[in-house]
Amino acid sequence: MIYLDHAATTAPRREVLEAMWPWLTGGFGNASSHHERGQRAARALEDARQRVAAVLGARPGEIIFTSGGTEADNLAVKGIALARQERQPSRHRVLVSAIEHDAVLESARALARHDGFETLELPVDPSGALSPDTFRAAFVSDDDAARTLPGRAAPSRGVAFHAPPGSSGASDPTTVAVASVMLANNEVGTVQDIRALAEIAAEYGVPLHTDAVQAAGTLPLNVGDLGVAALTLAGHKIGTPPGIGLLWLKRGTPLRPLLNGGGHERGRRSGTSTVAGAVSLAVALELAERERVAYTARSTALRDRLISGILNSVPDAILTGQDPRNVVGGLGNGGATPATPDGPAASADPAVSVDPPASITSEGLIPPPAVRQQPSERRRDGTGSRDYRPTRPSASLASMAKPSWWTFRTWGCSCPRARRARPVPASPPTCSRPWGSPRSSPPRRCGSAWAARRPRLTWTAPSAPPRK
Repeated sequence: MIYLDHAATTAPRREVLEAMWPWLTGGFGNASSHHERGQRAARALEDARQRVAAVLGARPGEIIFTSGGTEADNLAVKGIALARQERQPSRHRVLVSAIEHDAVLESARALARHDGFETLELPVDPSGALSPDTFRAAFVSDDDAARTLPGRAAPSRGVAFHAPPGSSGASDPTTVAVASVMLANNEVGTVQDIRALAEIAAEYGVPLHTDAVQAAGTLPLNVGDLGVAALTLAGHKIGTPPGIGLLWLKRGTPLRPLLNGGGHERGRRSGTSTVAGAVSLAVALELAERERVAYTARSTALRDRLISGILNSVPDAILTGQDPRNVVGGLGNGGATPATPDGPAASADPAVSVDPPASITSEGLIPPPAVRQQPSERRRDGTGSRDYRPTRPSASLASMAKPSWWTFRTWGCSCPRARRARPVPASPPTCSRPWGSPRSSPPRRCGSAWAARRPRLTWTAPSAPPRK
């Protein structure tokens, strides 16, 4: 199977699993305990915190480990907004871009529904970029300038305004509690000019949060260069198992905890620390940063090759998002397919995994915010990110635009020379070794049949340390 949905999640890296294993077996312990095993876990947790901070150019005390990107986004948007409102009750407005991840959009809308905030969803251009002029206009107090934001009365396009009953919605920089703009979009790959937006927010004394989940391993993440006040990451995008993420919070930025309990993470996020997860995130982030330049160059070349192949092979294909030279490396913008009256659909080939640009819910197929902002009604997008598996197909990605089912078939032979997964050539190899299941009768051979599977990646876990 060819997996093209690494932007959604990717397989854990071998180095990450090996680093986690001791803390899942003989080295487990509660980092808050005072006995020897607990103190070893606490030292491992703080070591992981320091390693993550080194990659981000931050202080270790500014790193808050969470259960993932969603929790980190909720903690940033809600926690900062509520804390600033406690100090200054006049700050009751939240600014977000219209193409944020649902973790940010729903957090902002929840503040409007339950806590009396006003939420302004700022529009983006057809490529998915938020203009600094639009961002600045959301802060000013002049009514005419506020009216320059298009579409205030039409939430489906332009600005979406969410406010409790009886609120005026007047723009005033002293009423903004927090702003959030994602660094790289997870659907169309658009990269925002976060540095410019952060400078505007700083002029009005408003902390800017950025969701950098999709940018890890592809873009520089030095928080000093970005100029933001808060940044979130998720480990499963860069090779850790799901369930670990982080929020970087600049020193001095107020935050109200959303989880109450034992006061973990310096009182900002209660809950027993996941030592193995923190270690895995530190290792994955270090590896991603170390390989970032080479990976970006390689994935950019593959992306451009894929886009060219699809556009040349499928006349009705539509390229969504920003110019490919400015988007996140990988396949975040290059999966256009012809428009059909039935709407977006995943790959029909069982050997190819491509996620449609939409979410499946009880209400049906719902396009994500980034795709809804595109001007054309015929949109397609295939998302993809980094693939750490060693058995990667050497096929021309441009050939994936062909509808033939056999384009994606691979050999399942166990022969050393046919071990690597690759597309079926014009003539099959000759081999005398049988393959297939034990029930195959008679045994099938390379020269007579094909296998629609890939060799599995095997990994032997290191033995647990001996118990004392």
